[in-house]
Amino acid sequence: MELMQKMTDISLTPEQAIRELLTAPVAKRTTMLAALENVRTQRPATLLLTPTEAARELRLSRQTIWRLTRQGALKSIIIGGSTRYRRTEIEQFATQGLEKITGGVQ
Repeated sequence: MELMQKMTDISLTPEQAIRELLTAPVAKRTTMLAALENVRTQRPATLLLTPTEAARELRLSRQTIWRLTRQGALKSIIIGGSTRYRRTEIEQFATQGLEKITGGVQ
């Protein structure tokens, strides 16, 4: 992530980082905000999310997450009987998922 690299190299001021974030494409903003939060709290990005965390990330209800999973619009993995979602899958769904469900009609 180029924004995070610039910030850690101290070559980007906070004002410049905010400007870059605001002018970024919508699809990239979620990833950038998560990376900024991780830098702020000094914790690694979570690779796997619970259904509740996935719902929070997508700003959807848990019931909608389960429905999307059953429909095949959102891929999940099962680990020891627990359902988890890859962060990359959540980010991909955030950018392309609505087109899968509606066929591009909003």
